[in-house]
Amino acid sequence: MRCGRHAAASRLGCVAAAWQFLAVRVFNGTAEIPDGKVRMLSIVWRYKLDPEEIAKRKDFVLASGHFESTELLNNSHWTIYTIERDYVLFVLLPEPVYSYNITEYPFIFEALFERAIAVAEMKRTEFLKFAKQLAAQPQPGTVLYTNTARCGSTLLGKMLHRPGMSVCYAEHPALTVLSVALGEELMDESEVRELLHATVTCLRAHLPTGVVCILKTQSFEARLVPLCEGIPNLKHIFMFRKKALLSVEKVVRR
Repeated sequence: MRCGRHAAASRLGCVAAAWQFLAVRVFNGTAEIPDGKVRMLSIVWRYKLDPEEIAKRKDFVLASGHFESTELLNNSHWTIYTIERDYVLFVLLPEPVYSYNITEYPFIFEALFERAIAVAEMKRTEFLKFAKQLAAQPQPGTVLYTNTARCGSTLLGKMLHRPGMSVCYAEHPALTVLSVALGEELMDESEVRELLHATVTCLRAHLPTGVVCILKTQSFEARLVPLCEGIPNLKHIFMFRKKALLSVEKVVRR
């Protein structure tokens, strides 16, 4: 009889330990995300040594909350913050993402870090499905605007931003992360190409088809241009200084 009680107590202890382990995983945001869902994460704290650091998960101390449908992100207040090998993180903004244009924010990555209200984590496979659904809708004309350093690109970007006609986003971190992943061989070319096509779709998804989306990049992001082949309604422009062959060569070497 005593052995039976000990066995029952042992089983209860194992069950309790399992539930405790699961609770810790959920709180820390490590429980598996179900298909068709995103994990909602509350921002407890945000911290960067340098505001120009590449966007990453560690910029925020996050507390896990609950799961929501991926359709929640089909909203102009959500945009991509960073892209990892297996997950994509979105941030919720207090204003529609097109409010964070180059005129108001010369570097959109700073605004996404400082103004983010919450974070949503999506599996990479779900992200690709999500982008495919968005791509089935009419897509606005898009310009990928690459440049050499210190050539007046921000000034031109502000001139290209025309309310009601075009929206220019300056140095979106999603493109920066993909460029770094390609340059440092953190992902292979086919992976980056697939994610890049999905990313461009998401970045322009909530603009009317009559409004041109302009994606101004950092100079080293020019390496993404060859991978843009096949993206519908996308044009590319490249800006450099007069008599600045050396700066162009530097971009090519990068």
